[in-house]
Amino acid sequence: KGRERLFTSQTSKDTIYLNVDYYYPVESDNEVDLKKLLLRASVPADAKITPSLDGFMDVSSPLPITVTAGTGETKSYVVVARKRGNTDIKTIKLSYRDEEDQVNEVEGIINGNNVIFYILPGIDLSQATLTYQINRHATASIVNGARVDMNALKVPFTITSAGDAQRTFSLEVREPVKLDYGIGI
Repeated sequence: KGRERLFTSQTSKDTIYLNVDYYYPVESDNEVDLKKLLLRASVPADAKITPSLDGFMDVSSPLPITVTAGTGETKSYVVVARKRGNTDIKTIKLSYRDEEDQVNEVEGIINGNNVIFYILPGIDLSQATLTYQINRHATASIVNGARVDMNALKVPFTITSAGDAQRTFSLEVREPVKLDYGIGI
């Protein structure tokens, strides 16, 4: 895939954490092998990384590296790979019956770890049905298609995946805001 980044990284003091997807592509059964990972780094032209990042690297255990500047100054780091499954929500919807017993469906808006459903006030949401799409290797704390009481202020929704990956979302219902030109969110 050329220059496309297949994982993200974070640096904390002298440790570089690689956040690697458990499977690649994410929806496949191809488990990523941490013993065969291509690493790339951006350093000044006169700097040098030891060991060289040419070829596949084994990051199944912490990998010490040293960056030597053109001035001879050195800085040591440890590369730690964390293989985690996907905990994203692809789609999430809430179905409910209105006062006229008609089924309505509202798509949730995902903002960070919050999922917001904009619904007009006065609707009984104690028997709402939650449906969603998540990664096929993941599981959720609420069964897909289950009834959920959305009259509560916030409902926790946790997705767990391979590699001890876990993410908790907060499901909540809000009233749409009436704007001069219609209804908005």
